[in-house]
Amino acid sequence: MILYDNFYENNILKKHNAVMEEYEKYNKLFIQVNSKCPIDIKLLLDKEDHGKEFILKCKLKNGKEWKATIHRPTIVNLFEEKTRVGKDYKNLIQTLKEILKTSMKLPFYKPEDDDTIKKITQEIKEFEQTLKSIKNIFDMELKENNELIKSKQEYLKKLAEINHNKQKLYKKLVIISQENKNKLKEILLNEGIPSTQRINQIAKNVNLNGENTQNWIQWLGYVKEYVENIKELEQINYTLIERNREFRKINEEFIVEEPQINIKSDSKKEVVLEVNEPKKRKVKLAKKKSIAK
Repeated sequence: MILYDNFYENNILKKHNAVMEEYEKYNKLFIQVNSKCPIDIKLLLDKEDHGKEFILKCKLKNGKEWKATIHRPTIVNLFEEKTRVGKDYKNLIQTLKEILKTSMKLPFYKPEDDDTIKKITQEIKEFEQTLKSIKNIFDMELKENNELIKSKQEYLKKLAEINHNKQKLYKKLVIISQENKNKLKEILLNEGIPSTQRINQIAKNVNLNGENTQNWIQWLGYVKEYVENIKELEQINYTLIERNREFRKINEEFIVEEPQINIKSDSKKEVVLEVNEPKKRKVKLAKKKSIAK
């Protein structure tokens, strides 16, 4: 039985990143054809696969040896694990029901049935705990997303209100020159919504009465507020997308046991892990034939 939620913190905080990056270097050396010895690139690595671990080693002519024993990590796809455990859980429930049903029909008592029932009941409990641990992880992720979704809904409601006020006020606006509009924008950006006394001063400068000046500045304020809230909403949407991508990656590559890397070397030479990345094939584009006019 594995309680996966006990390992969630290490996964969400990426505590395995450093050792996983190191593991990937040795894993690539293991997979790669003609991998070179880290202490003498003229030699090829010897490789051994023992299932849960693999060994890389090489021996120099002077008898010095380098050896890496790599214990592979335990990585689980939580979505697939939930399906597998859930299926086994249902099968055990059905098996238990059938045993109990058969036992009740028997005219005599079978002590071995008690042992079987006890064993199956214990397995059922363990499956329940495993399923609950996976559900706890999904619930934690859902809770984080729900907080963002709630915030998103609040912004959408606020944007609808701002847009309603903006459209309502737009009907009251009088036509003004672009120059005066720019002046009012500058005042709004520097001062915010001015006081009534300040509005009257501004009105004289833009050749408008106080009410029209107030309407224009208020409308520009709504526009500014709308744009600011749109940016906040876009940030929430981006965070949701990135967070869901991160959650999916964690759930599909959930690390239960990190890799163990044990290096033994008799040589004092510098260790150089030379991993040859696959070369990208160059695609030649066919030349277009000229069409005679």
